[in-house]
Amino acid sequence: MMAPEVLIFNRNHRTDDPSRPFCEQGMTETRQVVIGDNVWIGERAILTAGRHIADNTVIAAGSVVTKDFPEGSIIGGNPAKFIRKTFE
Repeated sequence: MMAPEVLIFNRNHRTDDPSRPFCEQGMTETRQVVIGDNVWIGERAILTAGRHIADNTVIAAGSVVTKDFPEGSIIGGNPAKFIRKTFE
């Protein structure tokens, strides 16, 4: 399930050349985002490039997911952190 206004990014602006404005540095390479089965993504959550959202995961509304978490996690916050398991 995916609530409204979820953002999923697969790349970003390059920032490695301090002598050039960011807008002139181009983009990083594309990194696929994979979303598993039985996942619930809350409203306005943001998934950054290269994330793997494991099966049975819940992402709280407004979360910014910058790393991967184990299957069956409830995660939330900015940056997202582990809260608890979905099936305890």
